Amino acid sequence: MSSSSNINFAFSRISFCSCSESSASSRLACGLLKSSSVLFINSLSFSALFSYSYKLKKIPLAGNITISFLTGLVFIYGGVAVNNTSYALLPAFFAFAINLIRELIKDMEDIKGDYPKGANTFPVKYGFTKTKKIIIISTLILIAATVYPFIFRFYKIEYFIIVMVVVNPILIYIISSLLKDDSSKNLNKLSFFLNSSLSISISMLCGMVF
Repeated sequence: MSSSSNINFAFSRISFCSCSESSASSRLACGLLKSSSVLFINSLSFSALFSYSYKLKKIPLAGNITISFLTGLVFIYGGVAVNNTSYALLPAFFAFAINLIRELIKDMEDIKGDYPKGANTFPVKYGFTKTKKIIIISTLILIAATVYPFIFRFYKIEYFIIVMVVVNPILIYIISSLLKDDSSKNLNKLSFFLNSSLSISISMLCGMVF
């Protein structure tokens, strides 16, 4: 079973249990499940960090994905802690996707320093054109994903308004600006915008979820 399947399995078990139930046995079972899930997440995080330090950071894109995965995993951990795992999945995905895009843009920005050092980043090995393609595809997927919770009524109209007025325009601007200008100065600016977009998205979603 893959790591993602294990996570889904462990977390789906938690969603059926509420610590607010009156039965002492139910609260005990819920506590045990939560403890098991927290232990699983900690073990997964340690394994990912070890793999990153030992091997993955030297592999183009693999290191970026690992760091982004760990960023998203923080919100899964939070969801387990408050017994609301299913609603933590979207903030986790947003954190993963935005961080992955930012990581790639940061690698593009640092290419002049990375290349002489022999750093094996994706832009160094495959160039700006292919890196831009991955960034654009990832951003478009993220934009499409922002509409999903509203269509299926996971969140209220306030979510849709903030996403359409603030978050998605930032993401669209990043695509447009990246295609026009890949200078180090502009890449630094785009990285800042992504951090802002991540902060807005996660603050908004966590406020609705937790």
